[in-house]
Amino acid sequence: MKKILLAALVALAPQAAACGEFSARLIFFDDSAYSAQDLRKPFEQLLSDPASGLTLERVSERTAYYKDGSFAWPPQSGAPAARMREREAQFKKRGKTPALETAWSALVQYPPVSPELNDKILRLAEEVSSPYGAQGDTKETAFDVASVAWPDGESTEVFLLPGRPDSHQWLRTTAVSYDVSLGSTRTVVTVFSKPRGGFGAQYDSLRSRLAEFYQPTAIINFSSLADYTENGFVSTAAVASYWRELGVALVAPQARDLKTVFSMELPQGGPDIICTNAEPRSAAAAAVRKYAVREIDGVRVGFIALAEDPSAYYQEQLPFKMLAPIPSALDAVKALLEREKTDFIVLLSRLDNDETADVLSAVGNIDLLVSADALAKFSRKTVKLALDSWRRDRHDEPVYSAQLKAGRLAEVLLEFNQFGDKKEPVLVEEKNTDEYAQADRFDNPYYQA
Repeated sequence: MKKILLAALVALAPQAAACGEFSARLIFFDDSAYSAQDLRKPFEQLLSDPASGLTLERVSERTAYYKDGSFAWPPQSGAPAARMREREAQFKKRGKTPALETAWSALVQYPPVSPELNDKILRLAEEVSSPYGAQGDTKETAFDVASVAWPDGESTEVFLLPGRPDSHQWLRTTAVSYDVSLGSTRTVVTVFSKPRGGFGAQYDSLRSRLAEFYQPTAIINFSSLADYTENGFVSTAAVASYWRELGVALVAPQARDLKTVFSMELPQGGPDIICTNAEPRSAAAAAVRKYAVREIDGVRVGFIALAEDPSAYYQEQLPFKMLAPIPSALDAVKALLEREKTDFIVLLSRLDNDETADVLSAVGNIDLLVSADALAKFSRKTVKLALDSWRRDRHDEPVYSAQLKAGRLAEVLLEFNQFGDKKEPVLVEEKNTDEYAQADRFDNPYYQA
């Protein structure tokens, strides 16, 4: 969902006091919703085999709805997934269709024209050591096929997994449909994604990790709120409670989250919410600021945050306007250096790679860049959070950059010597947090789908 909010709790973590050195511990984690269409790989491998008899006529990526292993197509109007809850009593079942399923996706052949086709895909998916194998165990299943009528007269299809509870909410997901012909017959093979993670999904993991330290710890959180707050799943009061309970001191929202945070009241006692290239349209006090500063053992650390323009997602006028990233960053960095007298500046970026590179080329005095995957997709491979030196030739001192992968928790130390001079950031450890996304539902105190 691809799809995200960036939050940071910043506090002091004195280290190596005996030798006069110290550092700020930063914990990065990603609780954005993410997914994998892992059954695409074996099917596309089969499509590439001339002996399969399959001819691809069209392929399209589509939005779909998901709940407890079931899937549905939205109407042409693109109603929010939450609206499906209102239509459930009107489902009209028409029969069953065979399917394949992993922990991350489901493959549906509809109308079902060839049982042998599913058998071939299953055999390829089970070759987990091959490049086209599925990410986990693949099993055969069956969906109840139903239709649902919408108020505008449109009817769409629903694929219901029997025996699942119906108390949870429908969520938005993605699907890829392949229109194929097999001899004289035609069918559509669709691979649906099962969303994982989400707001608060790594709450227990973070609380457990924080309990291991005696020092205060800095948290940087990439997540997505828009799909929850705008559909009424989570209130802004619950969001504020979540931040307070984890001790969050700094929040830098992603583009689609700006509508939510600009509608919030100023949180009592924090956190500071920053977006350097956004400002309110009215003169009323807003919860969003241009930058934030935290003092760490006498060293002042400044934070700026840049987001993309979210206006394409909405038809109404938003309560804020977006500014050009480079002039906004230049003004904020100048204020941090001259007015705030900061010693270390961190850029939290949700821009794309090209825009971020343009900012770093034009704006000096940024010490650390932190970004996240634009579209969060699960990978069973352990992908390290890389700390790279960026464009040494363009800066008196290197900019260190780190890109966080979905579903990962990582720790970085910002180190200073006894004179307050910056040292190279150190990656302490990275933990694969996939186990927190294995359950086929969100399970946390703040949002239960």
